[in-house]
Amino acid sequence: MNSTVRTIGLTGTTGAIGQPLLKHLTGIRGFSVCALVRSKQPPPMDGVQFIHADILDANALRDLVARSEVIIHLAGRSPRSPQQDAREADLFIYVNTLATAAIAGLTLQERKRFIFVSSVSVYELSKRKRGIFSEQEPLPGRQEAQDWLGLVKQRLDEAVRGWLDGKVTDLGETANEILSAFPLPDESTYALSKLLGERLIPPRSESVILRLSDVFGPPDLSSRVIPNLLRPIVRGESVTVDFGRREIVSFIYIDDVIQALDATISVEAAPSLPRVINIAFPRPTTEDELTEHLQALARETGSVTYDRISAVPRPTGTRDSRLYSTKHMEKDLGITDPMPLASGLRELLRFMGDKGG
Repeated sequence: MNSTVRTIGLTGTTGAIGQPLLKHLTGIRGFSVCALVRSKQPPPMDGVQFIHADILDANALRDLVARSEVIIHLAGRSPRSPQQDAREADLFIYVNTLATAAIAGLTLQERKRFIFVSSVSVYELSKRKRGIFSEQEPLPGRQEAQDWLGLVKQRLDEAVRGWLDGKVTDLGETANEILSAFPLPDESTYALSKLLGERLIPPRSESVILRLSDVFGPPDLSSRVIPNLLRPIVRGESVTVDFGRREIVSFIYIDDVIQALDATISVEAAPSLPRVINIAFPRPTTEDELTEHLQALARETGSVTYDRISAVPRPTGTRDSRLYSTKHMEKDLGITDPMPLASGLRELLRFMGDKGG
């Protein structure tokens, strides 16, 4: 690989992380970017070459890898609702697993660096529901999931190798046949798809996996936890903080994610980086703590909702309570002072106010 990075290959360009990352790479860092997009007419940007194609278009992926020294795979399908996720399980595998394996295989052939953006959701596959989770956590925990992962990984490995050699023309169809033969176990489809994607990346020093916790910050106005809670404050409506099955959540501000990706790109750091790195805020947040932050923000802005912001009352110790080790993030990527939650909330609330919620 060239000693100087000039062009970054990027998938997931139009997403919540992709948009600010693209601006950072082309603006502050001065890289050229080769971006794979499904959109027909993305807005033109200086220093950006767009490739219009599906995420599993073989010619487009080869072009993306050939033009770039480092490839960052951001594109992914995130959870929506349990009902919808169950109906569309194949889409998780298609985007989060197959695309990851295909791009990783091509980068290996071309001896390029590969950065895969995964998720701390993979720790949901552990037997443990509480405690500190490091990158070495044994996953998955249940025997049924272990067996499924081993069988499907072996067959998808073969399918991807055949695709790279030109013997398999439709990787998606082949994967559907494999999944029909081996139905998904009773686990989070999203977590399985991300972990399977990780396992299909060939073991080599040029690959790094970043497991992100809950990312928030401009320009994301999606239905994620933080935007959903700030939106009612902008509108002057009541707010109920509810983490669902989780007792605590580790939020990470978008600027810190961009910093982590920037640090991972560094050629000098590449050989010494761990295979997997958690990107999370060292101290997780409870529902009550987030409620207090939101109440303070509402008072600052003069919102009428400050006395109508509350958390769902639940006894402690009844839900999942995971913390994520940030040792490698701090030691290897130099992120020792991530944005505090209160400051990040203030920045996103200001952005949402400017955009009208």
